[in-house]
Amino acid sequence: MCHPTHLHLLHLNRCKPKPLPPFLSSISATDPSDKSPVRKQCVRLISLLSASHGNALAPHLSKLLAAVLRRLCDADSAVRLACVAAVSSISSHITKPPFTSIVKPLVDALVTEQDYNAQTDATPCVAVAIDSASDPDVVYLRKVLLPKAEKLLRSNNGFKAKAAGLALVGSVVGVGAVSGRDTVGKLVGCLVGFLGSEDWAARKAATEALVKLAAVEVDEGES
Repeated sequence: MCHPTHLHLLHLNRCKPKPLPPFLSSISATDPSDKSPVRKQCVRLISLLSASHGNALAPHLSKLLAAVLRRLCDADSAVRLACVAAVSSISSHITKPPFTSIVKPLVDALVTEQDYNAQTDATPCVAVAIDSASDPDVVYLRKVLLPKAEKLLRSNNGFKAKAAGLALVGSVVGVGAVSGRDTVGKLVGCLVGFLGSEDWAARKAATEALVKLAAVEVDEGES
């Protein structure tokens, strides 16, 4: 089982490729009976491994993502925040696989998750995967992710993390994945609907997404 001191050992003795599979299995094997610092540090190790080994971890991408996803329901918010940081590190350093190989499992988890805490942190995971990627697939984001995000936002019962979902839309807009009159019109209608929300965080996220969208439209109009 992983121990926090492995952080220091890994920093000093960079893992070689051959020991990686059993090491990854070890840090992925945490469960709720393990103490919170252990669970958190095991997720943080994923961030460190991604930054240290980059594309050498490409064959193990699915295992890394699975380890992160299973911790999104963790009772400790610090563990869930570590998951967001881990996804950011994965997306920015493991660039050999297609972008969809990283974001699709996260999106699939997001649309099926019912736990509020998991929704609240799964959504930023998708957002940071987009923000950290060197070459996000804008076609996938526009045609697949954006419609799913809009559907979640319009849901009255299943999806509660509205502010996080609106921030995710802002990330999609920010990488230039929203274009076309129909797409923009539908999105504006969705965002404007949240400007009167009782949730201050949702109003703020909707406003920020609209500002990003306006900036993108101005840039396209001037080009």
